[in-house]
Amino acid sequence: HIPGNAVLEKGDFVIAEITPFQGSITYAAQRCTTVKVGRASDTERRCYDMLIEALDGAMNTIRPGVQAKEVALIQNKIIGRYGYEKYCNPPFMRSRGHNLGLGTIELTVDNELELQPGMCMVVHPNQFTPETGYLACGTHVLVTETGCERLSALPTKLYEVEVD
Repeated sequence: HIPGNAVLEKGDFVIAEITPFQGSITYAAQRCTTVKVGRASDTERRCYDMLIEALDGAMNTIRPGVQAKEVALIQNKIIGRYGYEKYCNPPFMRSRGHNLGLGTIELTVDNELELQPGMCMVVHPNQFTPETGYLACGTHVLVTETGCERLSALPTKLYEVEVD
């Protein structure tokens, strides 16, 4: 969003989809993350850990021949096991990831596109929960011959910034 008059306060979340690019969106990556201003509660940590589990499940599913919908469905299944199944659909979330660059790869439950080596996409189990609101979690991956490769060395975690 463009800068506004809001001032961050202890307890706020900063949700970020960071998309650095070189020259055009064709050469881009994306990182989705959440920063808590102050200390996160046990519930907030538990909900974010759920998203990390969904991200890991998706990354373990990605390999050539797998349909895009399978990557979305495993994320929904994991989040659903925590009791948030009804929140795995719009308006609480849109997709479980997408490509950047040429073409369109949406990680949605109805996309039958088969993944191929060389495809790049952002996998993001971003999710609303009633206890926390919306949380962002995700990373850019490359489909390889045997699975997928994470393209970011930045740890996937709920970041906390101490404030006075």
